Amino acid sequence: MRRGSGPTISLFSFQDIITSVMGILIFVALMLALRLVHATGRIVEALEQSGPRAEEIRQLEEKKAELIEEHCRLKEKMQALEVSPDEVAALRRQVQELENRLAELEKQTENLFGGFNEKMRAAVDEIASLKQRNEQLEQQLASVDAQLQRLGKMKDLTFNVSGFEGFNRYVLDLHKDGWRLSQLSATGEARTIAVWQGPLAARESQALHWCKQRGSADYVFILVRPSAIDSSRKILEQLRSRNIARGFEPLGEDQKFHLTSDS
Repeated sequence: MRRGSGPTISLFSFQDIITSVMGILIFVALMLALRLVHATGRIVEALEQSGPRAEEIRQLEEKKAELIEEHCRLKEKMQALEVSPDEVAALRRQVQELENRLAELEKQTENLFGGFNEKMRAAVDEIASLKQRNEQLEQQLASVDAQLQRLGKMKDLTFNVSGFEGFNRYVLDLHKDGWRLSQLSATGEARTIAVWQGPLAARESQALHWCKQRGSADYVFILVRPSAIDSSRKILEQLRSRNIARGFEPLGEDQKFHLTSDS
């Protein structure tokens, strides 16, 4: 029997929806629980397979104890070596000063090596120039030696001493047995005024000293023997530096000569 006279409301559709939703939620919860159970089982199994054994745990415990003991010792040492902030700042300043000094020394080293390299290049160039000059001198010496050998085959040489009559004329014979210095008269006659003997160095010293005493009114003619080629160069250079008139002629070591004059 109905109550009232108004329209009736049915809640059957709402209940169906609520029931369906609850069923779905219960199904999802069951699926999640099932997956969780399987995952937990796998984790437990993995932990049982890869978990540390009792021996490894004991070793880790011993290592831990050793580390704790080492930490305590280090802590005691740190306490014994405590440094005040001022001392730390002073040490830092010293370190900075040493670093600056090191940088300055490195810079000086680079500068020194740069200058050394430039000097080395200049020295190499100078050595090359000296080698070239030495080769030229050797060629000249070979030419002089050849001329001396050619002259050595001649028995006697005759030199005409005419000319330079307005000068004090001297003839210096650099013979191996003694250097003979002669002065020519106005008529070309030679008069020995000095004979220098002894070691070669002593002869050179006496001859160079004599050259320093010559003046612009003198003329010196040198007879160069093979044993005194180097000495003759020094003597000629000394005369050249003093602007003294000079001349020379190569002779054989034992070759004889004669002096003549047109007058």
